[in-house]
Amino acid sequence: MDYITWLRDRVGSDPVLLAGVVVFAFRDGDLLLIHRTDNGLWSTPGGMVEPGESLTRTAVRELAEETGIEADDSSLRLVGAYSGPGYFYRYPNGDQVWNLTVVYGLDHDGSAPSSFESPEAKVVAWHPVATLPSLSPPTARLLRETAVREYALSHTNLKDVEFTT
Repeated sequence: MDYITWLRDRVGSDPVLLAGVVVFAFRDGDLLLIHRTDNGLWSTPGGMVEPGESLTRTAVRELAEETGIEADDSSLRLVGAYSGPGYFYRYPNGDQVWNLTVVYGLDHDGSAPSSFESPEAKVVAWHPVATLPSLSPPTARLLRETAVREYALSHTNLKDVEFTT
């Protein structure tokens, strides 16, 4: 049983504070996204830290679980850490969470398996930053953060993009 399941068995859907990571992976100006099974929207790969797990290990594990891409700690670049009033989220199943999210960047020169599927991701695909699909609210919120936005724009040939999705 993973930590989130264990915790939810005890507190139900009540709000909890959780530490998690997301990976903004870029390849030739495109952003790697997963099409989520829980809300039908797109997001960057990521997930919650398990007890005793480091942040970078969580990022590497979640990237592999959700996209099939293997990376290592040294390939990740720390972009920033985010929390506060804008990081409350209610999942479609009713679970409530206050997120403390650490964002990592990854320059990837390979491909993601187009047919890769996990319990959390229907589809894995690269998307041009200028034409992102409908994003999950936590991912959209992160793209409005200055450091994340600057990181995303530094991986494209665009001068400015409005991340309104």
